[in-house]
Amino acid sequence: MRYAQSLVGLAVVGLLAGCSGTTRQKADQTTQSVKSETRQVGQRASQDLAEGTQTLRVKTALAASKALSGATIHVTSEPHRVILKGSVLTENQKTVAGQLAKDTVGAGVTIVNDLALEKRAAKAR
Repeated sequence: MRYAQSLVGLAVVGLLAGCSGTTRQKADQTTQSVKSETRQVGQRASQDLAEGTQTLRVKTALAASKALSGATIHVTSEPHRVILKGSVLTENQKTVAGQLAKDTVGAGVTIVNDLALEKRAAKAR
């Protein structure tokens, strides 16, 4: 990111060598705008990476749990939130999944446990 900012800065300096004051002001404004946008893109990329890492950590913890055998759980992340969706076989599995997710991500992250109990057809007699 710093490399890109440096290149933009050098290009602007080269263009400004023979420019009037008004043109120079516009170029400075454009440079500041590009720097700001570059910073925002970097921050968003960092946030996306953190969310992806958080999702992967929770998925790994859930997949490693034998208590969740037979459950189908989908994990997504947002800033400060992890969402669990899918189905579980028992209420205990829902509780275990929520607790594992919370233990994995720690404090400051809300777990939204939208897991549903799977409705199994009654056995025919």
